[in-house]
Amino acid sequence: MLSAVRSEEEWKDFETAVHAYKYSSPTLSLFERLYLEAFWNKVVFLYPTWLAPNVITLSGYACVWIAYIITISGSPNLDGNLENWKYVVCGVLYFMYQTLDGSDGKQARRTGSGSALGELMDHGADAVVTALLCIVTSDVFAFGINSVWIWVFILVAQTNFFMSNMTLVHSGRQKFFDLDVMEVQTAMILTLIAAGIFGPEALTSITVPVPDFARAIYIDCAGMVPKSQAIDLSDGRLSMRNIVLLGGLFGCLFNYPQYVFASLRPYILLKQEDRPQHVKDGVTGSGIKALMFHLLLIHSYVILAASCVYSALQISDSARSASAMRALVFVASFGFADLMDRVLLMRVARRPLPYLPPGFWPLILFFIGARFFEPVELIEGPWWWALALLSFVFHHAYFLSAVKNLAKALGIHPLKIRPKKKD
Repeated sequence: MLSAVRSEEEWKDFETAVHAYKYSSPTLSLFERLYLEAFWNKVVFLYPTWLAPNVITLSGYACVWIAYIITISGSPNLDGNLENWKYVVCGVLYFMYQTLDGSDGKQARRTGSGSALGELMDHGADAVVTALLCIVTSDVFAFGINSVWIWVFILVAQTNFFMSNMTLVHSGRQKFFDLDVMEVQTAMILTLIAAGIFGPEALTSITVPVPDFARAIYIDCAGMVPKSQAIDLSDGRLSMRNIVLLGGLFGCLFNYPQYVFASLRPYILLKQEDRPQHVKDGVTGSGIKALMFHLLLIHSYVILAASCVYSALQISDSARSASAMRALVFVASFGFADLMDRVLLMRVARRPLPYLPPGFWPLILFFIGARFFEPVELIEGPWWWALALLSFVFHHAYFLSAVKNLAKALGIHPLKIRPKKKD
């Protein structure tokens, strides 16, 4: 299951599906309509025409990793100890990622090099960095590496990313709503830059009044976060930190049912003759049963990852617990990316999803180790980093296999633009 294509018969079906695949542009969110689309349309002309879109994608991917390394090396416990200027650097790197991610597709259309391979590279990179971006911005809030809040936002962000892709799989067009990922990213970029200019303490010291009815709001993740980190409006004041938290959390939670409805709509509201062509044709991954399976997969992932978080928090040695939580970021990032790689290949090459994606296994082993081995001190060393490496291998083995096979089927180089034929 670590190879995208395993037989000659599969290869023929794979090649046929890849050549039959057609890209459908997504809907635009509020900020994209207001200024981002226009901005990206100008940025794309700064790129030379020989620059492959996938190189732009990987450059954005690298920006996130640099920001992550700056954050975790300067404040490994995510307790707000990063130097102020580094917040600005991370904000700029985040902005660069957003810009490169938004303009790589435009470079593909500009150079006539758009392909299923480009979609896999673009969305595959996004799947990995979803959790990393949450880590980069978490240090501003000084919650600490063992805070449940960090994982609330990681899992909510990953779920919405998955469900956004489900709208494309089932409706034929990816849906973005007015307040969506670009709006959240912009808020995070501005938060990082503001923390660099005014200091992260400004996020808690600057407050605004709230209506009396809002005083009843108290969110502590079922008692799993300390009172100092709870969203508590009983004093009638709302800090800038809580404005960002509430805005991001409720925005994502509000979009989730809309994603589900958009995915269900072809099956429950449209007549057979009005459904998207791929649904009428019954291609791999379409159909109400397939959608139920997809929903089962993502919610199984969330429950599994949340169980890992809870188990890691129960480790009595605080240093070991913190180390386990850092490793879990990688286990979950690459485990989720492995799932998304397979979803993307299902979409562009009609490859069926496995009942148990290999990327789930490192998470399962992490849970078993933290829940049952740690209490009896069965393993002394930081075994969780071996699982982080295993998750990395599972993701990249499948991803690189998919890239290789897509490039072969399309007759292109992943990092080069095919020269135009002369008349």
